[in-house]
Amino acid sequence: MIKLDDDILSKFPRPRDGLILVYLMAKAVDGVVTTTYQQIAKDTDYSVKQVRSSLAVLESQGQTKGMVRAGLGVEITLCETVDCKPKKSLQGRPRADQGKTESKVEKRKADFYNSLIPYLQQYPKELIRAFFDYWSELNKSRTKMRFEGEKTWETDKRLTTWANNEKKYEKPTGNNRASAADKTASRYALEDLSDRILEQH
Repeated sequence: MIKLDDDILSKFPRPRDGLILVYLMAKAVDGVVTTTYQQIAKDTDYSVKQVRSSLAVLESQGQTKGMVRAGLGVEITLCETVDCKPKKSLQGRPRADQGKTESKVEKRKADFYNSLIPYLQQYPKELIRAFFDYWSELNKSRTKMRFEGEKTWETDKRLTTWANNEKKYEKPTGNNRASAADKTASRYALEDLSDRILEQH
């Protein structure tokens, strides 16, 4: 049996979180509640959104541990009965962790760069550089490169396609031919311009 503190509601910034914890304690069998968000909402007169929010708070504080089960709803374990650790939030991550993430990305970026070196025998240096610059662009959270977001990836086939596209879109006039680096720079300039236009509207 789980012991209930007298001041349980004062531990939470929102009383609703404490009330939902009390509800879970009452419904628990051997410290586990198998239910649905809809059922908790119906029983407590809160919305499903409020229930989800409160369960997330309880889990982040190490009070519960939830697991969604396909077809069965959600299984919530009360942490008085098992060893639960508070869930790490991305907002409160120490700078050291962020530095580790950035150094991991930089290492993967260097590995990607080194994986392209053998192709310098097949393709011009400017083409390889433009290819690397495009596919090594980081996402907004700076955790993945563009190529890592692709479902499938074979470097040799991507380079072949890149080279074919360079030839396809290359202007045939002799002196006005743009290098791969110039094309990449132009592409980035157009993307920046379009982003600025979209931000204004």
